[in-house]
Amino acid sequence: MKNIKKLGLILVIALTFGISSVGMAAEPDYTIGITIWGGSHPWSIQACNFANYIANILNCKIVVTYHNVRPEDEINNMENYVSSKADAVISWAPSGTITPKCAEILGNAKIYYGTYDQDIPQQIKNELYKNPYYIGNIAADNNVPGYQNAEVLLKKGCKNAVVLSAEHGTVHQVRAEAFKEAFEKGGGKVLATQWDLYTAEESAKALESLIAAHPEVDCVYGTGGPYTMGAIEAVKRLNKVGKIFVTGTDISLSVLDNIKEGSAAAVSGGHWISCGLSLIRAYNVLTGNPLGSNTDDVEVKMFQIDSADAAQKYRDWFIERPILTEDEIKSLVVKFNPEMNMDKFKEIAKSISIESIYQQRMKEKEEGIAFPPKYIDMGIDFQ
Repeated sequence: MKNIKKLGLILVIALTFGISSVGMAAEPDYTIGITIWGGSHPWSIQACNFANYIANILNCKIVVTYHNVRPEDEINNMENYVSSKADAVISWAPSGTITPKCAEILGNAKIYYGTYDQDIPQQIKNELYKNPYYIGNIAADNNVPGYQNAEVLLKKGCKNAVVLSAEHGTVHQVRAEAFKEAFEKGGGKVLATQWDLYTAEESAKALESLIAAHPEVDCVYGTGGPYTMGAIEAVKRLNKVGKIFVTGTDISLSVLDNIKEGSAAAVSGGHWISCGLSLIRAYNVLTGNPLGSNTDDVEVKMFQIDSADAAQKYRDWFIERPILTEDEIKSLVVKFNPEMNMDKFKEIAKSISIESIYQQRMKEKEEGIAFPPKYIDMGIDFQ
């Protein structure tokens, strides 16, 4: 057993326990399913890398499935998890409306079900709460990126915006509507919103068409990664960098590079940590130590990056390495830390930010404490 150390995590927790090296034993204690919309998206990659790291620490096996935002595929995923005898499933569902059906399928098989990064209407939440196998939801407030990006563009003097987005009934609709509300409240006007986009290339073509129809456009907000990258590429192709400002949600290395270059004004994101925290929440339930009840919504922050410095910090501490150390992961687990409870879990979840993680690591560097290992050095890479 390695040296025992004292941990002070971000805001509150101080505890001691023995730690072991990251890596699973021969047989995992639990199998936990993770559903997400697709596998090649940077958000998915970052979420799954972090979840895999956590699973190794907790000696769990994760099984990732995709649904491409098709409800019928998500239902099929649930049935497959039942067939394979998973212990729990955490889900980024195509829409909140199908979550009670997912919970029912799994609950009938005595499999726990949790949701992450979901804006679920209260009426549907009330239905979920009745299912004893529903764990709860962990998500960012998806109004926040809409407000944040509207503020960035208004400060740049922008007046005429267009929005690139995905389907109605998803978190993208929440972001798009929040952006419109904040941008128009600040004196701007949203000229058009293009819905039902999926890839960067179709987003680029959509923006080119919108600009042709509305030559007065001076800014664009993409509610997700592909739409943001598509907007950046379209603005470059049209030689409009510096004339049409691009902001977006969902952070990728490409978007970070474009912020450094000045081709993008800002990006919000990092809310993929809700996936890893949902995995920890499920593990607490599986080990007989549920935190609070399934009515306890846990909020994570939506980070805003609008400078080269913030872009580099995010790359260093959120993409290349896990945002939490092994000790910090275990501090969130009642099995290792009996003092953990829902109030503390919520406080820590909401306290995680680019600057808080950076300051914590710099403090540890001064104390001679090793950084979390890079994903590549652990052989973790969902790309």
